[in-house]
Amino acid sequence: MRLIMTLHPRAVLLIMLVTLTLNLRSQILMDLDSLLNLLPGAKEDSSLTELYISIGQQYEASDLNTAKTYYNRARELSDRIGYKAGAISYANNYSYIMNLEGKFDSSLIILGEAEAIARRENDSLGLAKVLFNTGSVYRYTGNYEKAIENYTEGQKYAARKGNPRLTAQVDDLLQVLYSDLRQYEKAIEYGHKAVAYFRQSGDLNLLGVSLNNLAVSYSHSGRTEEAVPMYREILSIGKKLQDLNMEGTALLNLGDYYLKQGKYSEMEQYYLMAYDIFNKLNLPEGIVISLRGLSLRSASRGDYPEALQLAKRSADLAGSNSLAEQHHKSLATVGHVYYAMQDMKSAEEYLGLSKSLEDSLLNEKVHKQVLEVESRYKNEMQADRIKSLEADKLINEYRMREKVLIIQTLIGITLTLLVVSFLLYRNYRNKQKLQQHRIRELETEKQLKVTEAVLKGEEQERSRLAKDLHDGLGGLLSGIKYSFLNIRENLVMTPENASSFERNLDMLDTSIQEMRRVAHNLMPEALFKFGLDATLREYCSGITNSGALNIRYQSFGLESDNPDQSISVSVYRIVQELINNIIKHAAAHFAMVQLSKSGNLLLIDVEDDGKGFDAVSAEESKGMGWSNIRKRLEYIRGELNIHSEPDQGTSIHIEIPLA
Repeated sequence: MRLIMTLHPRAVLLIMLVTLTLNLRSQILMDLDSLLNLLPGAKEDSSLTELYISIGQQYEASDLNTAKTYYNRARELSDRIGYKAGAISYANNYSYIMNLEGKFDSSLIILGEAEAIARRENDSLGLAKVLFNTGSVYRYTGNYEKAIENYTEGQKYAARKGNPRLTAQVDDLLQVLYSDLRQYEKAIEYGHKAVAYFRQSGDLNLLGVSLNNLAVSYSHSGRTEEAVPMYREILSIGKKLQDLNMEGTALLNLGDYYLKQGKYSEMEQYYLMAYDIFNKLNLPEGIVISLRGLSLRSASRGDYPEALQLAKRSADLAGSNSLAEQHHKSLATVGHVYYAMQDMKSAEEYLGLSKSLEDSLLNEKVHKQVLEVESRYKNEMQADRIKSLEADKLINEYRMREKVLIIQTLIGITLTLLVVSFLLYRNYRNKQKLQQHRIRELETEKQLKVTEAVLKGEEQERSRLAKDLHDGLGGLLSGIKYSFLNIRENLVMTPENASSFERNLDMLDTSIQEMRRVAHNLMPEALFKFGLDATLREYCSGITNSGALNIRYQSFGLESDNPDQSISVSVYRIVQELINNIIKHAAAHFAMVQLSKSGNLLLIDVEDDGKGFDAVSAEESKGMGWSNIRKRLEYIRGELNIHSEPDQGTSIHIEIPLA
């Protein structure tokens, strides 16, 4: 992975994602607790703006959303008090997070606003920083002409300040640029300059950035063995700084190295650690790369089902986050796993999808290259004309040259048109496929909306019935009970009549309790008052106390973080239906219900010691119970897995995405 100033960089295995700003930002001098302790007594002036920026920088390594919050506070305060330098500092820092998230257009907008402010205020240093960061965004998006333009202008303004630290940062930017242009020796030369300065100055943040870029340059030039010690040093620096971005970058690069060496057990540990880090930071590209590496590890062990699951997760995540380059690579990995599983049809399907996506990316590159060729051709033609007109004696030679050039041009244009026509046709076919896929998605979305409407209507009707039972019939029965109690006080009855009267009162109490139980099952108030965890715990406890079934309930990770209402209601109904099925059909004595949260997934496990059943028949069953379960799972995008054998009980596992 490449670490660059304010950008989303590229990995050795694929394009990378970790960045640190050029410290074209303020340097952090205090730890987070000390900075936070300064907030209560701070006045609303420029120093508070800088404090907000420093706190945001501290949060960047572990909590990007909190970092955004403090940067936004800095911008709001700067606007309120007219502090222009604060607005520029905000842009240099906030654009870093935009780059991390792959939002390069937003990053350019923010930096453009800061550039306008710096020019109006004649802030040379601020303008230099903004121009360097803008150039880095253009470099990552492949617009090298714009990148060089911004770097060159930034150098001009930075030179006025005579700042050696800034000079070292520019050396690192030039290293990245030359590496992208495949001039590796030049890149390594600039990289060593930057690393030497930051190592001597003790700036660990920028040492990690420049060292990582130097390691990538070595790796790209074929000198991977020399890069590995650098990656290990970067990992050590990241741990020392508690910078998860830097750690994850180093781990992915080390994982890629061991993958190329065929050392899969060593590779696995690095990808696992990288996955945990990027999952914690919620950075999709790092998760996609890690999952793909882990898929290859599973395939090397011969565990193809696990390899397939990991590769599909990688592809789905890349697709949902518009990571086109990663998406086509992960789709190809899925296809290769299917080949290994001897499922040729599925393999061809996924490799075809990967190829289509790769071709669409290639179309964009070809279009840019055609424009560049046309521009160069026009310039060359103009230069040839000027030279030919300078000497009359070369007119005849020029005409001959022109004829040859025209013929060559026509041939070139014809070939270009053929290539472009072929690519356009292929693009048209791909668009047709994408449109068909979109139609299927819209149909699925329509079905989900219908299901949602049905389920909402069902819950509203349950709520109405529960309210009518509780407030209407419940109140009426309670009134009758108190009337009977008053009658008993005013009547003189024989012992036999008194006994009968008491039995009828007991039957009335039982009716009231049964009515309340039915109303509670229709729409449990506890679900909205106390949340899913407490309500399911109470429900299972009630079933156990009734003697119908002994249920053990467990939950993990839900103590202070309940799902939203729509998911909670659906999960409650699903568990309720599964328990009812166990009581009615399983002849079980014991059951276990377990809820847990893992990342963005809610996991539900329901097991019993009953007689079991045919899981395939249950999946195809048209019964009301299973139909309700399937509809609710479809509504909340859940996945269900059943494992059951005769006299071995049943185990049901459900996964529900929370975001």
